[in-house]
Amino acid sequence: MTTADRSSPRVQRRRERNRAAMLDAAEAMFAAGRYGSMRIEEVAETADVAVGTVYTHFGSKDGLLLAVAERGIARAAEFLAEAYRDDQDPLERMVATGEAYRELLLEHPSLARFLTMDPPESVEPEIRERIRADIEQLYDAFTAVVQDAVDTGHIRELDARLFARFLIGSWVGVVTLTRPTVGPPLSTDDARAALALSSAVLADGLVVLPDR
Repeated sequence: MTTADRSSPRVQRRRERNRAAMLDAAEAMFAAGRYGSMRIEEVAETADVAVGTVYTHFGSKDGLLLAVAERGIARAAEFLAEAYRDDQDPLERMVATGEAYRELLLEHPSLARFLTMDPPESVEPEIRERIRADIEQLYDAFTAVVQDAVDTGHIRELDARLFARFLIGSWVGVVTLTRPTVGPPLSTDDARAALALSSAVLADGLVVLPDR
């Protein structure tokens, strides 16, 4: 295949489809907690590509893990960006951010694993640190939204960093209940309803009421 052939739109589309299929396969395995037992050959078979194609795209299993994590974090950034509107006050933005996070976790449960679990010790240190740094940016972004609501008096005084982590941890916990390995699984619809209910109760307790 010539250089021109490799750069043709048709070849690029096939590469993008193959890459997405490999990431989807690996993401499902990571979400099931199978990083240690996952084999590149299994990813290739599930994605219907050659084993060499996986190595060409990602270099190693650790490189594949990093790519899955980065795709999940990019999705999170997109969800959060779509949740923001110019006409929102700080409390409305905090609520919208929470709704976006919850929906993201329900649609992409592998991200819930990345948000709460340290990368396996077997992963290369550089890749472990890159994943940790990217996840920390997500936490910090939500902390900033909560802090803005505190600073503007829309919610009561609290530690924004700790509260942001409490909220994300709670959402991840409910999403975890949809897995069959944790007791009778909760349906996605029930999980969505439970998250909405708990968020409404929390919001009622956070709002600063005007003096009467």
